[in-house]
Amino acid sequence: MTITDFGNPIIIGRGYNVLSTEIYLQVIGMQRFDLGTTIAVVLLVPSVIAFLFNYYFTKKSHAMISGQAKPQLPPSSRAKRTGFATYSWIIAGIMLSVIAVIIVKSFIKVWMYNWGFTTGHYQFKIPGGTGVLWMSLWISIFVGFFGALLTLLNGYIIEKKKLFFAQPLYLFSVIPAAMATLIILVVMVMRSICLAL
Repeated sequence: MTITDFGNPIIIGRGYNVLSTEIYLQVIGMQRFDLGTTIAVVLLVPSVIAFLFNYYFTKKSHAMISGQAKPQLPPSSRAKRTGFATYSWIIAGIMLSVIAVIIVKSFIKVWMYNWGFTTGHYQFKIPGGTGVLWMSLWISIFVGFFGALLTLLNGYIIEKKKLFFAQPLYLFSVIPAAMATLIILVVMVMRSICLAL
């Protein structure tokens, strides 16, 4: 999400200012939430227009792209399944090895020069104390649990029940994917709730 919300606009925009990076810089860098929110609303307009275009053009082929579609796939051969499974496990192993190297590296004094064991890298001072770590943990648990619950309920309503508000609900579900700041604002609201508790 960080790469899509911030990295892609910077790489594509190069030396030009784009709205998504400007929102991030205003909210996180300069603490100007009013200007960040204003720019987010401006960015919201093309996102809603893109959603409406998508809805209009895919309305006729809805059954082909929805959860009701039943693809007719011929069974794969054992060699093909084994080959793809091996390839997938190799990619997964590479990803896990990056995480393993980071963990191992955190217990080594100086990587590549002094291979001695140390826990000194974990003795750091955090501005604001360790309460910042605990607050991050509680926000992660809160958002993870209720976010998963809300996502399941949302998907059930949109795909299975098809109530009268399913399309607006779908719109509100996909807009955060286009809006980095909306996610930042939600996290800030969650932080305020956790602080109040």
